[in-house]
Amino acid sequence: MNYEEFQIKLNEHNLSLKDFAELVNVSYSGVNKWKYSEIPGWVDSWFKLYDESKKISFIKNEILEFAKRLELK
Repeated sequence: MNYEEFQIKLNEHNLSLKDFAELVNVSYSGVNKWKYSEIPGWVDSWFKLYDESKKISFIKNEILEFAKRLELK
C-alpha cells in the first residue's frame, strides 16, 4: 500500500490521520512520516479487521434492538 492508497482508505472510513493514529496507538508524527517511507504491512489488514468489526457491531446492535422489541410484547 502506498501513501495515496492509505489516504483513500482513511477517507473511505471517515478517519483523519489523527483518528487513525489514536486508534492504532501510534504517534501522529510517526503516522505522518509514512508520506516519505513505506506503509507498514499491518495497515492493510488493520483496515480489513476494522471493517469487519464495524459490521459485527452493527449486527450485534440490530439483534439487541430486536430482542428489546420482543421483550416489550
